[in-house]
Amino acid sequence: MAAPLETPNAGEVRKARFASLCSRCRKWINDGALIFGTPAIHTTPEDCAAALPSVEWAPPDDGPERERLMEEVGALLREAPWRFAKTMPDAPHEYTLRREWRDPAAFIVAVTGIRRLAVRRGKWKNATYDYLDIAPHAYWTMEPRHAPAEATTVLINRAVLLVQP
Repeated sequence: MAAPLETPNAGEVRKARFASLCSRCRKWINDGALIFGTPAIHTTPEDCAAALPSVEWAPPDDGPERERLMEEVGALLREAPWRFAKTMPDAPHEYTLRREWRDPAAFIVAVTGIRRLAVRRGKWKNATYDYLDIAPHAYWTMEPRHAPAEATTVLINRAVLLVQP
């Protein structure tokens, strides 16, 4: 009797279909793949940089501007539709998708605010993320701080802060 065929898991299929992970935007790339959200060809980190110029977010100074931005971003995140990430029970968190927001521009404001206000801390596997703490949650995006939100970001994550500020 022949041995049963093994079905590869989704991660194995993804690795087989794509050459590598872009070190710049963290999107899977292969020869001829499109950069998410742009018509440019994404074959190397250099192509990524040419298609998606870096955005430098200036963090606001402590004071009224920072407080205003924290309030605005906090209000947007409280109103967002959240769902539990059931595929990662070892790292319990929730996420919200841009396509489910009533106002896509508000999603971009939230992402930009997270990136401007966030603090770099914590590593998950091989990536370092910037987190914004707004009690009782920490919020983060998957893309690097310099990636343009409009072209690269489709979700925002949040997890309950283990130590409340």
